[in-house]
Amino acid sequence: MLKKLATTLMVMLIVFTLSISANAPVAKAQNMPTPTNTPVGMPTPTITPMATPTITPLVPTNTPVGMPTPTITPTTGNFSCTNVTEIPQAECQELVNLYNSTNGPNWYDNTDWLTTNTPCSWYEVLCISGHVSYISLTTNNLSGSIPNLNLPNLTSLVLPDNQLSGNIPDFSNLPNLKMLYLYKNQLSGSIPNFNLPNLTDLSLSQNQLSGSIPNFNNLPKLIELSLYNNQLSGTVPNLNWARFELG
Repeated sequence: MLKKLATTLMVMLIVFTLSISANAPVAKAQNMPTPTNTPVGMPTPTITPMATPTITPLVPTNTPVGMPTPTITPTTGNFSCTNVTEIPQAECQELVNLYNSTNGPNWYDNTDWLTTNTPCSWYEVLCISGHVSYISLTTNNLSGSIPNLNLPNLTSLVLPDNQLSGNIPDFSNLPNLKMLYLYKNQLSGSIPNFNLPNLTDLSLSQNQLSGSIPNFNNLPKLIELSLYNNQLSGTVPNLNWARFELG
């Protein structure tokens, strides 16, 4: 009997305890302070957004930093022979005439031509004893016509494999000329009856020359003559004293 009474009292005690817990006040969340990262007593910092930087693109150049931009002056036909002293000024002017007449600025190589006052150092010009003696501009993109040069000491004029056109001058002002090579160009017209007493080699092949072949009586020292691949006609003169190539 006592054991049953004790059990009943225990149950009543548990029910009473649960009842008290259910009626206890619950703290309201809205009354809790909002946590911040700012220490107590410190003012809240004001954050100002940074302006977006403006980036100006760099313009690339080939000039090193700190170096001035070079000025390239093209070779022109305004060169003057006034200050030339290593050859006669008249011979210098003949070289200028050749350059201007054959489109010198567009040659493959025109090193020093019309840029220095020392014509004997110009590309493929050779001087002997203060006079122009040798000019060789083979395969150098010469175009235009050949001027009738006045170079009394010139011994070799070598201008093959270019785009030279027009008539061939008689070269009467080249009395010491020994070699005249004008083959593989676009020269037209008839072959002059040259009066070149010292000429030994004459090559005019692979052009567009027409007409009859001169007798070349005024070329007493001629040894080599080449005229093939042209439109020549008429009778071949008696040239037993020369090696002759007609075709």
